[in-house]
Amino acid sequence: MADMHTRTSTELFTYWNTIRGAEAGPLRSAIEPGEIRHVLPDIFILEAAEENPVFRLAGTRVCSLFDRELRGLPFSALWPPGNRDEPVSIASGVMRYSVPTLLNLTGFVRDGRTLRMEMLLLPVRSSGRTYDRLLGSLSPDMPANEVCDKPLCSIRFERSRIIGLPARSGVPGQIASGEPHLAADDGDRASRQRSTIAALLKRAKVF
Repeated sequence: MADMHTRTSTELFTYWNTIRGAEAGPLRSAIEPGEIRHVLPDIFILEAAEENPVFRLAGTRVCSLFDRELRGLPFSALWPPGNRDEPVSIASGVMRYSVPTLLNLTGFVRDGRTLRMEMLLLPVRSSGRTYDRLLGSLSPDMPANEVCDKPLCSIRFERSRIIGLPARSGVPGQIASGEPHLAADDGDRASRQRSTIAALLKRAKVF
């Protein structure tokens, strides 16, 4: 995937894309941790909640980056004041509109370094077409022989993009393989959804 720079993002997206079949996202029950064991320390699961998704679980490396257990915390807890509204809105939008999205971040390490980082957010269904979970990953963009062994003191959202090329909708980066979730049987409803997503992603600096 040309949009992704880390092995974690690429492997997780490839797995998610395989198990979702023709749907916009896979069922939660279809996820087999053993099949993504190499990236488990870098992944997390968010659950939909009012205005602010909540961590259901987070891998050991993700928790180590923030020097705390993230389970049960709101997604907004990762971000500093003034930089949290856009990533929280994006995470909610990924679930609401079933669109996989990649976030580019800057991580600020306690030893003074800065890191380029990727956060992948992938929609997951609990049942039917109820997309109320996110399968995500957070990984530094650094050579394989280097390790980020110091906790972050902060992260900053830079930009985001929907993974894939435009399909039949006007949404930039709409998922290309499978049947687009927004190709609804109600044309007016689909059009309204596209407009809402486009406005959301424009505010979030999607390219």
